Amino acid sequence: MKRQLAILITALTTVGAWADSDSRGERGERDEQRVRMREDVIHLPAPLRNALGELAERPHTYAPMRAFAEADKPSQLFQYYILTTSNFEPNVFTSIVPGINDHAIPTAANAANGQERTFGTVREVLEPKPGLPTDPGDIESFIDIFTDISGLFVINNESGWYEGWMIHDLVVPAVAPPRSDGHAQFGMMTAADAAAIAMVGEHHNVPGKLMTLDGKAVRWPSASDRFPWKQSNLVPISLSMGAYNCTQQSDCHS
Repeated sequence: MKRQLAILITALTTVGAWADSDSRGERGERDEQRVRMREDVIHLPAPLRNALGELAERPHTYAPMRAFAEADKPSQLFQYYILTTSNFEPNVFTSIVPGINDHAIPTAANAANGQERTFGTVREVLEPKPGLPTDPGDIESFIDIFTDISGLFVINNESGWYEGWMIHDLVVPAVAPPRSDGHAQFGMMTAADAAAIAMVGEHHNVPGKLMTLDGKAVRWPSASDRFPWKQSNLVPISLSMGAYNCTQQSDCHS
């Protein structure tokens, strides 16, 4: 994380007055514009650029990370995500649940900085290193993942440690002849497998479609979900990205 902070020193009467009028006002606006115009941000898609600017406007120790890394040329963005705490079932880590945690000190998401909403971004970029592929789909390419989150408070006094996960929704694979041992080829399925899963539910699970647990049409996660009775029926594949720390129990960068 590389960041140069420009601090405006003003003769204010109290620390609180400095924080309120400068940190959340003029200084926040300056930081937002500085990030929006940064060379690794200015040409990004508008939703991502806006989110990174808003992250810089929030109270923070560090601005969103600079995605140039060690490459001689600018890193190539090929995928990004905007993170929010909406569109899935509220839980004790994202909300106040009456009778469960309504008497506890608010922690985790939507709890820092006066319980402002938590949001963030994930940028996946390819480093154009000499001699390495420039196609992010090539297994030998050099990929960096930058995560920036605002307002993710410490959970249970564990020093603000969190773990990132990549969750991929399984796609029903194509049909191919089996290997000599009778098992499916890697990333494929046999004709017998295809016939079996296509018969489940409403026959949704055919090659190319997102696989569902019940064979019915895709049901995305929703804020109205209620575990265990109403949940998404997608089949997830999860991969841990490792742990990272949230600076001053609030802004997180990894």
